[in-house]
Amino acid sequence: MRIGIFDSGVGGLTVLAAIRARLPGADLLYLGDTARVPYGGRGAKTVKQYALECAQWLVDQGCDHLVIACNTASAYGAEAVRTACSPLPVTGVVLAGAASAAAAAHSKGPILVLATRGTVSSQAYLRALNETLPGRQIRQRACPLFVPLVEEGWPPGVVLDGVIDHYLSDLLQPTPAALILGCTHYPVLKDHLAARLPEGLAIIDSSEAVAQSLYRMYPDARSGAGRTRLCFTDDPEASRAAIQTIYPAGLHGADQIQLA
Repeated sequence: MRIGIFDSGVGGLTVLAAIRARLPGADLLYLGDTARVPYGGRGAKTVKQYALECAQWLVDQGCDHLVIACNTASAYGAEAVRTACSPLPVTGVVLAGAASAAAAAHSKGPILVLATRGTVSSQAYLRALNETLPGRQIRQRACPLFVPLVEEGWPPGVVLDGVIDHYLSDLLQPTPAALILGCTHYPVLKDHLAARLPEGLAIIDSSEAVAQSLYRMYPDARSGAGRTRLCFTDDPEASRAAIQTIYPAGLHGADQIQLA
């Protein structure tokens, strides 16, 4: 069993780590498109093309299941990837996160979505949540400063708290039922966010939602010693600091590859 995971950069390593924790017996191949990061500011057609190129490379490496770890790529390219790669199963973080939020939303409050500008603009979470929670208020907020704060390893303190409060201060009334971390960098900030949110609020980590979905699908991979390979479209050394912040296992054995 080989699972291929792709992301626009290094944030999807949170998805890789979550899958590895649940499926130690699976072989995991990660592709970070660091030569073209970020996807969030690009048009839908461009993101779709990038997603198709990343997916095809993973298929060519013999992957049995594809995971779109980038929320923007999942928003704009998931259907195209599913069509192009059929019959291989394809899991995207948007649908997984929306399903998890629907299951966790025990009150009637709104669902909050924190994401990049590209993901918010796509309205992908809005569409997915309207299917699972019809009539529920959905409040979205683009949080462009979160990614650089994560990649720079910014410590807890006045600056980080101030940025979180800036984005959240007008979203907490009425009390929300759940909050979706709609970018794969954001789980790194989960504990910091929880400290600034109402106690007990369900925080949906889409990386955990994807991992749980695969855990249910592949019981034979719940034990064992699978291999992990990291690949990037730019020199991995250029992203060393960000990679080690997000994925403590680091760059051991990472390769630079070229997409066709």
